[in-house]
Amino acid sequence: MKKCLIPVLFMSLIPSVTHAVVAGGMVSYGHHFSAAGNQLEYEYNILDDGDSNSNYYWATQFWFKNGNGGYAGLQRGNGKRINFSIWDVTEWDNNSAAYCRSFDHEGDGVQCSYQYDWVEGENYKFDLTKEGRSVSLSVTAISTGVVTEVATIFVPESWGNIKNNINTFVEEYSQGAGQLPSCNAMANTSSKIESVKMDGRAAIFATTKQYGNCGSYADSLCTNDGTCYSKTGEDYVKFDSTEMKLINKSTGYCVDNLAGSGVIGFWTCDSNQNSNQNFTYDKGSSLLKLSDYGHAKCITLADDGFIKTTSCANSSQWWYEPVHQNLIEADKNVCIGPTELQAGYRLKEQACLPNDDQSFRFEKK
Repeated sequence: MKKCLIPVLFMSLIPSVTHAVVAGGMVSYGHHFSAAGNQLEYEYNILDDGDSNSNYYWATQFWFKNGNGGYAGLQRGNGKRINFSIWDVTEWDNNSAAYCRSFDHEGDGVQCSYQYDWVEGENYKFDLTKEGRSVSLSVTAISTGVVTEVATIFVPESWGNIKNNINTFVEEYSQGAGQLPSCNAMANTSSKIESVKMDGRAAIFATTKQYGNCGSYADSLCTNDGTCYSKTGEDYVKFDSTEMKLINKSTGYCVDNLAGSGVIGFWTCDSNQNSNQNFTYDKGSSLLKLSDYGHAKCITLADDGFIKTTSCANSSQWWYEPVHQNLIEADKNVCIGPTELQAGYRLKEQACLPNDDQSFRFEKK
């Protein structure tokens, strides 16, 4: 699991006006493959898209050998749509389902836009295929199996395969008269990208970072299997360095370092600020630190599948997914869940499910 800086192509920003901000790009993921290819595929799941007034774009950028590049993704703002663009081209298939046109801002090229009422919490598979001069995009709704052939854009014959490095970004693009008054006015969002492949091959590694005017109001993490998570907005990112309890939704029990033993399980929540039940989440390192060791120990997923304490230098990294309130372990992309719904029982790894047994809320002590 990596959490580090990578090169990223920024979308240009309009200068901000007084007492307003252009949030722009905030999160980027880089996926790296062993070789270039002709077919790129990836799945988006927008768990929370903000609200009807928000303007967000989740898009993946790609580049061609001996040519330029483009991007394709899901956009929220004045409706929902799929956007697909390539720079330095002039032609497209007139039979495309999407509305395609030339553009001359942020460079020159062709943009195809298709109204698409995607649903929060559902997976959408993007397939980008290059055959000769044709670069075609289709999107499959995984829950229904319905395939939408979005558009075909034509590139020069000299352009080669899709390069083996791609970049995905999350952007809040409110501009001009619609600029946000401040970063904390952004709508909360939560999303992930997964099953990222080139010619059927999984990415060999993935990296992520936060950046831009409102990067401190965003968080992201990529797991070892190439799944990358992000969240934006003050309510979803406010937990950094705040001492809190973790309370299970099914039982109301607290996550506890049982009797200070180093074994993590359920126990009755203690109103007397029991340090065995107090944690801080460090956004920069994605560690869950225990208060009763002076924040020198963290919770980790042990080799036997149970949750224990360890030195923070050797700890698991964790992602808190705010919609289902799952705690996801980064190395294995699994969730924390109970062995039994009773006090004194240990917590262990489980396949992630949207159920109350795996749901935990943070509560300030």
